[in-house]
Amino acid sequence: MTRNFLNLRNYGYKDLNHWMEKQTYLAVGLTMMAAAELGNEATPLEATFV
Repeated sequence: MTRNFLNLRNYGYKDLNHWMEKQTYLAVGLTMMAAAELGNEATPLEATFV
């Protein structure tokens, strides 16, 4: 099922990289919320790799 989903994103919609980027942002956001609950401040940084 996962392979079919990724194939659909990669070959059907051709947006697999965009989808994976958004999934990463979700994980980073939840990690930052958990850090805030523990009293640690965090700031997301974004970099472009070529």
